[in-house]
Amino acid sequence: MHITKKTLLLIWTISPILFVSAQSDQSIYFVAGMPDKNFYQDDYRQTYTANILEYERDTLREITTLSDSSQFLDFLRYYPHLNAVLALNTKGFDEKYGVELIEFSTRNLTTKYLKIPKTREFQGREYSAYLQSIGIIIENDSTKYCLRYVNLSSEINDSEYLPEYFRIIQNSDFSLVDESVPGDVYRNGGIAGPLFRSNGGILTLQGDPSEKLLVIPSFLEKDSVFQTKIPEKALPIPRRNAATLLINSNQIRLLFFRRTKSREAFYDFYNKEQDRYYQYPFDDNNLCVKQYGDWICGPTRLQYVEKGTYQGKHPGQDQWITKHNKYSLSIPEYMDRNIKKMILSGYLAIRSIYDPSIFIEWNTQQGDSEILNVIDDTVYYRKHDEIWYVPIVNGQALGEHQLLLKNEVVPAIHFMFTREE
Repeated sequence: MHITKKTLLLIWTISPILFVSAQSDQSIYFVAGMPDKNFYQDDYRQTYTANILEYERDTLREITTLSDSSQFLDFLRYYPHLNAVLALNTKGFDEKYGVELIEFSTRNLTTKYLKIPKTREFQGREYSAYLQSIGIIIENDSTKYCLRYVNLSSEINDSEYLPEYFRIIQNSDFSLVDESVPGDVYRNGGIAGPLFRSNGGILTLQGDPSEKLLVIPSFLEKDSVFQTKIPEKALPIPRRNAATLLINSNQIRLLFFRRTKSREAFYDFYNKEQDRYYQYPFDDNNLCVKQYGDWICGPTRLQYVEKGTYQGKHPGQDQWITKHNKYSLSIPEYMDRNIKKMILSGYLAIRSIYDPSIFIEWNTQQGDSEILNVIDDTVYYRKHDEIWYVPIVNGQALGEHQLLLKNEVVPAIHFMFTREE
């Protein structure tokens, strides 16, 4: 075959698509949207949208709207173990019954909707739904979602907070019930990047020092005991803020402990399939970890300024797009509102859940970067307005990094998934 310059250009242009298709025979989808807990009243008049996007030969096609411009996007997360994207919308700041839970199935691309009361009364006081988090319980292959309601009175104190699991949403029929919580809850960390931190996926556990137990705080008569072996180096456990549950899946559990007196901090890792415990040092104040496949993913080498705000430049900041798109504020705008004390590094890393000593780190040279997923031993990550992929070689190292997509809406993409057609 005679290969012309035009043919070579075509082969080079579509080679990332051929690589992904040959590797998995799966379609690629992205989740675009960025909840911002610091939106102001004026912003509500020009809110952004959230959509599921299908990737087709260097283009992105909207297939499902999770939040339109008439709504306010409070929460957006992808849960790979549930094969679901969850979103919370409100129609307005003052509506009493204006919360909508959306569950998008990444298996069959279908959507469920449920209206939820934004406020409710309890013991003569009014409580409002806390829309920056969704609790998840998986029990006997049944999934339940949970919302936390908080007292917004001017005399608020810790004892007036209702527990995170006060109202349970049963996924099977999307009904609302109040019931006790089992001693095990699903969690999948924060986002695998330093931005987008307001939608938390972690859970603070309290302690029972006399019994050497961790508990899930409850407004019911008895707290739920969180079933785990507490490492000796974490004893004695405090009563408040005893540990942070970062990841809890059917494969692993990852806890974070910080000893009050010594200020020592460490991760406590447990592989449920191997029945194996492992501890490793806390990395640079980093709680932005997430499980994708057989890997714990996240940024590394993050730093914080103790006083004031960071006034310097982040890696790759000169390449940041300053204009917002239909899905979110621009990264400079978002940073100015939400992340003023963090110094971004541009470093990302993955750690094996089967051998936590296997730690693979690389420098993207872009502070606005995050891991989007790990699928079939391939890492997909975002570098501001670009999405890259790189194979994991023999479970020990990374191969060649290749560009998959460059688009002005990519800074608003924080999740991706694939689906067999």
